[in-house]
Amino acid sequence: SQPYWLVHEFENLYQVKDMKMIGKPENDPSIHIDVFLRVGDQLLSYKVPARYKFSNRVEGEIIRPVVVVPPVVASIEQDNLVFFKDKPQTVNVVVRHFNGQGGTIDLKAEGWMVSPSQIKLEADKAGQTFVYPVEISPMENAQTQSLNLTYNGSEKLYSLAELDYGHIEKQSVFKELKLDLIKLDLKKKGALVGYIPGAGDNVAEAIARMGYEVDILDKELLTTRDLSNYKAIVTGIRAYNTEDWLPGVKPILMEYVKNGGNYVVQYNTRSRDLLSQDIGPYPFELSRERVTEEDADPVFLKPEHALFHTPNVLDKSDFEGWVQERGLYFAGTWDEAYEAPLGWHDKDEPSRDGGLLIGNYGKGSFIYTGISFFRELPAGVPGAYRLMANILSYTNPVSDEQP
Repeated sequence: SQPYWLVHEFENLYQVKDMKMIGKPENDPSIHIDVFLRVGDQLLSYKVPARYKFSNRVEGEIIRPVVVVPPVVASIEQDNLVFFKDKPQTVNVVVRHFNGQGGTIDLKAEGWMVSPSQIKLEADKAGQTFVYPVEISPMENAQTQSLNLTYNGSEKLYSLAELDYGHIEKQSVFKELKLDLIKLDLKKKGALVGYIPGAGDNVAEAIARMGYEVDILDKELLTTRDLSNYKAIVTGIRAYNTEDWLPGVKPILMEYVKNGGNYVVQYNTRSRDLLSQDIGPYPFELSRERVTEEDADPVFLKPEHALFHTPNVLDKSDFEGWVQERGLYFAGTWDEAYEAPLGWHDKDEPSRDGGLLIGNYGKGSFIYTGISFFRELPAGVPGAYRLMANILSYTNPVSDEQP
């Protein structure tokens, strides 16, 4: 019962093999009943779609299409697992049964330890759901790849997403289940990072996957803790749009930087709810400039800059495989005290160089970045992890040693 336009994988355009389906707003019924009527000497026939009818107290009578499903479907909460070292990670495989029978799920990835490598299903009736924990760790020569999951030895295993809105027919979307296993070739400096949440992102979790201990900081913690213990303090996306207390603690943050800290600010929108443009030690102005082509060619404007060499040596291959965009809400103008080592642009657009600003201040540094780490890190883009590691590890050249 897969929607016909989602049967085949696609990048930009749906791939529909049967041209007669084009234009149909929904699938033909998966199951229908042939009805024959005789009126006099005439035999009439027509098809009636099989429907399921039920009722509830809120909506009354509800009629839904009959959906053809595989014997079991499964889901894994994560799309990928990122491994900085060889430490095992555990995921839960959630299996939903439609046939009420047992069976097995095999899990394989060459060069990776997967335990258990086979799940024996426990169902004895339809409708049951079971959760199976699986531990995964890389072997010595493990390479990035997908975990292969099969049902009963050879059948593909699918996930099921049910789209249920009142204004459209309910849709059941099946997708081959996979889990990307990503082995990072990554170095870092420091052990502890502070994170100030903004409008919501998963960057703090990604930083933790890089091997850092991450403390979530609010106003009380920021104003009472010894910040010198943090290798870097990072703000979540749009923090200066959402956290009204943040402009008021600028003196504390600048003192942290002056004494050797590294304050990293992710993008903020230039809109009415921007609480302050006075964010860094030197003035800069936000703009609406962005780079929407995820494969836009990066230009190292300062190729010898330490950010491209320490602790990870970066090259253009680190900017391959990015998703959706390069970045947004770049700085438009900035004080000459800032360095802008990286530029890129969309086709037929001028170079956008304000996506990464670095300002050394005292013994420490301030970094503003509009780079879309909030997209790239959850997607498991290795180069984005390596770039973020260099940003978090950045050391002001005038400082002999960072906290």
